[in-house]
Amino acid sequence: MSVMTTARIGIVCVMTLTGTALAQTTAPTTQATTQAAGPTSRPFDQSSPQGALKVFTVAAREGNGEAIRGVLYPENEKEQAIAEIISNRVVAAVALQNAAARFPGQALNPAELDKAMANAFNDIDSAEVKVDGDSATLTTISREPGVPGSSIPFKRKDGKWGMLMTSMVSPLSADPKEFESRVTRAKIETEVIREVAVEIAAGKYNALDEAGRVLQTRVQTQFEKWQTEKAKSTTQPVTTRGTTQPAEGTTQP
Repeated sequence: MSVMTTARIGIVCVMTLTGTALAQTTAPTTQATTQAAGPTSRPFDQSSPQGALKVFTVAAREGNGEAIRGVLYPENEKEQAIAEIISNRVVAAVALQNAAARFPGQALNPAELDKAMANAFNDIDSAEVKVDGDSATLTTISREPGVPGSSIPFKRKDGKWGMLMTSMVSPLSADPKEFESRVTRAKIETEVIREVAVEIAAGKYNALDEAGRVLQTRVQTQFEKWQTEKAKSTTQPVTTRGTTQPAEGTTQP
């Protein structure tokens, strides 16, 4: 994966540790009020699910981790870990994107980015929203023939809507080791992205491909180191205090 691909994935940030999009969940079957899809523009705030998703989208573009965390509603420790990873990854990816702009042809085209954002906002405004009290599901309209729209669960707290994260955690919850492994690798990747962004900005690399190779190698090296240390910690026998034999020529007190 190239440096720019890594950055753009982070900026979009509709990704999870399971490798699926943030929005790929199944809408719950409830008796709910449906807001008809239409061109009505919702404000950029958390007064509606559409507005909350817009806030998330803008925050992802700007690399605003605090705003992203404010729209994600984790409800347990695992979900909190993923929320932190998502927000930190976006911040790091935007920093990488900005740093990489110093290389020829790598700067984002503002007009194209504005157009893409406008299309995203139109899709959000056109989405179908089912509201059931303080719960809601937003289903987007797919632009690809034969591909179903994506559904995102929302919850309202203190009058503000935010995205639930159950679907991001549930595929991994049954396997704590796999969850720990993916979380650890994601944290390593995020930290290395930060480091390489700083190094690019400082002029350490003469070409983007060089920075990309360093990024990939550094991530893999650090992750393999973690795997080795983890394996040692799980295979070493536990030493019980008071059972160690004294060295030859010494006496026990």
